[in-house]
Amino acid sequence: MRHIWWVALLLLGSFATVSHAQSEEEEKGRITQYLEEVLSGLGRDVRIDGFRGALSSRVSMDRLTVADAEGVWLTLTDAVLDWNRASILRGRINIDQISAATIEIARPPVAENDGAAPEASSGFSLPELPVSIDIQALDVGQVILGAPILGDRVVLSVQGAVTLEDGEGQAQLSIERQEGPRGLFDLSGSYANTTRQLVLDLSLDEAQDGLVTTLLNLPGAPALQLSIKGDAPIDEFVAEIALKSDGQDRLMGRVSTQLVSAETNPTPEDDALPRIILVDIAGDLAPLFAPEFQPFFGRDVGLQSLVQLFPDGRFSLDSFSLTAAALMLEGRLDVAANGLPERFAFEGEMEDPAGDLVVLPVSGAETRVRRADITAQFDASEGDAWIMKATLDDFENPEVTLDRVEFGASGTIAEDGARSVTARIDSFVRGIVLADTGLSQALGDAINFKGDIGWQDGQPIALSDVELTADGMAIGAEGQIDGLETGITWDGKIIATIDDIARLSGLANRPLSGSVAADLTGQAAALTGAFDLELGVEAQDLSTGIEQLDPALVGESTVQFSGKRDEVGLTVRRVSVTTASADIDANGVVATDQTQLAVEAAVDDLGQFLENISGAAKVEATAAQDGQNWQVSSKGQGPGGSSYDVSGLLRVDGANTPLGFEGEVEAAVNDLTAFADLAGRALAGALTARASGGGDISSGFFDVELDATGQNLRVGIDQVDTAFEGDSTLVFSGKRDATGVTIRDARLGTPLVTASGTGTQTNGLANFDFAAAVSEVGRFLEGVTG
Repeated sequence: MRHIWWVALLLLGSFATVSHAQSEEEEKGRITQYLEEVLSGLGRDVRIDGFRGALSSRVSMDRLTVADAEGVWLTLTDAVLDWNRASILRGRINIDQISAATIEIARPPVAENDGAAPEASSGFSLPELPVSIDIQALDVGQVILGAPILGDRVVLSVQGAVTLEDGEGQAQLSIERQEGPRGLFDLSGSYANTTRQLVLDLSLDEAQDGLVTTLLNLPGAPALQLSIKGDAPIDEFVAEIALKSDGQDRLMGRVSTQLVSAETNPTPEDDALPRIILVDIAGDLAPLFAPEFQPFFGRDVGLQSLVQLFPDGRFSLDSFSLTAAALMLEGRLDVAANGLPERFAFEGEMEDPAGDLVVLPVSGAETRVRRADITAQFDASEGDAWIMKATLDDFENPEVTLDRVEFGASGTIAEDGARSVTARIDSFVRGIVLADTGLSQALGDAINFKGDIGWQDGQPIALSDVELTADGMAIGAEGQIDGLETGITWDGKIIATIDDIARLSGLANRPLSGSVAADLTGQAAALTGAFDLELGVEAQDLSTGIEQLDPALVGESTVQFSGKRDEVGLTVRRVSVTTASADIDANGVVATDQTQLAVEAAVDDLGQFLENISGAAKVEATAAQDGQNWQVSSKGQGPGGSSYDVSGLLRVDGANTPLGFEGEVEAAVNDLTAFADLAGRALAGALTARASGGGDISSGFFDVELDATGQNLRVGIDQVDTAFEGDSTLVFSGKRDATGVTIRDARLGTPLVTASGTGTQTNGLANFDFAAAVSEVGRFLEGVTG
């Protein structure tokens, strides 16, 4: 509905803005551009084609489109404005006709915030416009609503008329469905500021399988007739409401509004006389709901209420009653001008009259309840204490079953210089059975919750003694919640303990065991994701089911985290992991193209994680991002007196896949026997090496200089071991792709093997040309000399 009126106003605005044109031919392009600029706005891009008649009383356009960030959502064709241009000079807009052949609304527009601030209501009245508006006919042959709007494509016709002048207004609107079952919506109304007389006549009449009944998913998609009528001064207005389906009365009643006057109430308590709103509606709604929901409503549903609205902002719900076969809810509520309740009393009950489980009228899978109760009481004239209690028995749906739920709350509501509200909550759930077996194992069959909540004018909401407990698990919290209007922020502490994390095995899909205690302290913002937090975790005898990891988790393990996330990125002040046999520390900043990280790790014995090797190891590494490339360095020590030192530039692509590396590597091993079991052969001796250069990982090309020195090397091959007795060196200098390669292997300065050559690669095929010389073949082959 609001889209149709938006289009009508768009048409009026677009045509009305051209009255200043001077020459149609010379102004046509300028006017089109002007209209597009004026009508476009935040999230709205308007384009006009075929604009004609700038100087005449009949203006038309072939096509108008409105687009947002996702594209065109509204298209209007063959629009015409037939109007009296001269009447604008007399302060009147007289329009004989606004028409369009088609208006197609493909989808709802993307919502945009226009920045308008909400303002307090000053009572109902029509706007006093500087000009009068008289639209004798609004005619749109076809309004096509795309499937994203109502679920199916719908074609409507729209006719209407609007008059607004000197605080008086009349409107008629008729919308008729053009394709599919009959559907007609009519609205006729008028109002005058001087007489304050309101006339309202609204009707809906549609056949079986109509638009409204299908959208509401009513059983059998019955024919519907709805009527809302009233004709009286707005201060004594009564609207008669009637709803029928398939010709049978379903709901009847009235809604009335009355302004209390000195005549109707000659002895008011004060000069602030209220407006009273009465609602009295009843009927048999059961046939409009699915059969399984009909026992809940029964044959008689009623809603009665009396509301008083005071000019100073006070609000009084003097009586409220909602009844159905399985539901009774009644009560009253008085709210002071400062927004605090002065008194309330509510009582509700939900139960099948026969004592069976009642099916609740909610969407989704069938949900049933045996009984539910709620009571709440407060009266400021008797003190500042309030109390509330609710119970629920035998709650069932396919996802969860609950035997018993009890919720209790009490506190104070007071104004002693400043408004304040406190609440103490104590509740529990028993007999929990979840369809998700992993979650059911984690929570157990019972949960208890308690906590204190406090609020005072100008202060955040304070939480204290908040605790959620289950068998062997507890979560506690204290702190403050602020920014409810601008973005929720949290400042406080959360503590959690789990006696045995085996209960989380189902969620983790692996066998877990051990105890864990954690505490989280700091601030966090829900909407922006910003935080400044300190996390501490202590664990005892953890087991994760990961064979290589579990030995290191025996005994006590701790995790410490300190960091923040803001508009710059994620700053990790420290991450520390400590176990009985390993320590890991890290820090850095994670930001787009500017990440910097540093890590240190130490292990008492690599044998706990890797087979066939033992001994302590330590690693230090840093990485600094420069665009998509990384400056990296790392050094460390390991078994057998081994050490390494690496530094250079790592190139990566947009998917963070390594492309190449250029830098230097130094490595040394004092005793190769420490790696013998890992290599699967009898290694011995000492080795040092230094390499520089780089390579392209994706293509395999490289440019490397390598120097290696060994002492009494043993590799488990007799002939080779003989050649490596004493000191030996290896020098490699080479490039792949048509570049010379030289290899020199010498003992005590005497060349043993020399080689040189070239290599080429074309279309994936490699060709090599090498020459080599061996000075002492006997070093490698038994019984051969020379």
